[in-house]
Amino acid sequence: MTALVGACAQQPRQTISVADFGSRGDGVHDDTDAFRRALDAARLAGNTTVRVPASPAGYVVRHLTIPSGVTLAGDRSRPALLASGQTPLWIALSGSGVVLSDLTLRTRGVVSAAGVRIGQGSDGVSLRNVSLEAPGDRPPLALVDVGGSTRNVTLDGCTLVGGSNGFRLIGAADGITLTANHFAGWRDRAIWFAGTHDGAPRSVRVDNNTVRPHAPGGRVRQPIQFTGFDSRPTVDVAVTNNRVTGPGTDYLDPLRPGSADLISLHHCSDFRVTGNLAQGGGEVGITVAQQCSDGVIEDNTCVSNGSCGIAVGSATSRWVRNVQVLDNRVVGNGVRGRGDRTPDWARAGIVVEKATGVTLSGNRSGNPATGTPQLYGITIRDADPRLERNVLTGNLLAEVQR
Repeated sequence: MTALVGACAQQPRQTISVADFGSRGDGVHDDTDAFRRALDAARLAGNTTVRVPASPAGYVVRHLTIPSGVTLAGDRSRPALLASGQTPLWIALSGSGVVLSDLTLRTRGVVSAAGVRIGQGSDGVSLRNVSLEAPGDRPPLALVDVGGSTRNVTLDGCTLVGGSNGFRLIGAADGITLTANHFAGWRDRAIWFAGTHDGAPRSVRVDNNTVRPHAPGGRVRQPIQFTGFDSRPTVDVAVTNNRVTGPGTDYLDPLRPGSADLISLHHCSDFRVTGNLAQGGGEVGITVAQQCSDGVIEDNTCVSNGSCGIAVGSATSRWVRNVQVLDNRVVGNGVRGRGDRTPDWARAGIVVEKATGVTLSGNRSGNPATGTPQLYGITIRDADPRLERNVLTGNLLAEVQR
């Protein structure tokens, strides 16, 4: 019986090193073949970690595929992989149980589409403590690009600098978690989830991330964005405890364009937007619009945004339904800037427009002791929200504008 139990016990995880397969890590020699041999050996062995030893100079590598069940890992020094050769896709994670950890990935201007691509249909893929860097004038379309029909994808403790988009997922997906990551130098979006006519993400967690202002050159300039279609809403969304900051200039500033809405949910149902800081955006701090339903916006701080702090619904929404706006702090929004086209009614702490079943309770909306841009505490247009226990003080024109 003892022998049988031993035979059935889970096989211990094996570890091999790219150095055993001839890698040099001198920052000059092409180490692609050594990495590929190590990854192939790990695939054949199963349940194997491929170690990348510390290297001050880094490892020059071309396209790599990390197969199912394999971990490619560095150490606390995060040794660097240096992209080589013009390629649309650099590092591919394909299959199930793939982990990339404790590494620095530098695209060096030679990657056009994705620094890391998580393949369609993958399940249980993780990036942990990875730094992806794509500075310069030729950023890839996305630093991390996730294919459709994926499940259980985690991005944890990573730093993403550059790219047109930091993290991008388009299509159906289930169980996507982004926690404690840092985004900077992006151009169009730091975090982007998009549904299609064929499918949408569900069970998405975006928690405790820091999103710094965008780099010059972007057209969208939206830090956290959910988009999709009425027929395929993104279901079960939590955007919590994130710190999102814009450059403090207007979205249409001709010299230094600001960001658009800092946190934007469109076509989402069963959502929570709680505990976030949204500061210095060129338009709205937090927007929930375009046919969103059944959600809570709670305990957020929205400060010094170009338009309002929180928008529920919009002029272009057909409807927004059943949203609770609770205990938020919206202060000093409606900041005027160069290129500004914001109407006065939108210079408010909270705007509710084309929305039904909305409750506003316990919110603090006004101006700080110094600086008084916010004209209205709450603006209501084509809506009849329930107002309870809101503290509206110091707004320049009126506490509530209808």
